[in-house]
Amino acid sequence: MPADTLLSQFADASCGLMYMSETDAEFTAFAWTEMTGTPTADAIKMHERHEAAEPVEVETVPFFFRNAQAEDRSRFNALAALLEASLTDLKVFKIGRIRMKCYLIGVVKDGLGWAGLKTEAVET
Repeated sequence: MPADTLLSQFADASCGLMYMSETDAEFTAFAWTEMTGTPTADAIKMHERHEAAEPVEVETVPFFFRNAQAEDRSRFNALAALLEASLTDLKVFKIGRIRMKCYLIGVVKDGLGWAGLKTEAVET
């Protein structure tokens, strides 16, 4: 599937959804077509210019979405299903301390790079 189509699907599915932590944050769809192999914390840090020493937590998408508000639960479930249907090796990488950048990222099934959603979380 072309990257622009995938981005449009991810953006539409996440439109209006907020990731709830100690702050509320929107999701942004992305595609990194130049990336190869399986997403790793080190590769994400390098691509997004994070400090190499920043801590990383790795989670599954269902665990990441566990605190979704009841009224949004069905939309988060549909979003998770879309990500799982479109990407392989899907994981959530949370990078940083307290104010973390979160990447819901996987390999595009046609093999053309990595894609997913990013957001922020504040956890003290």
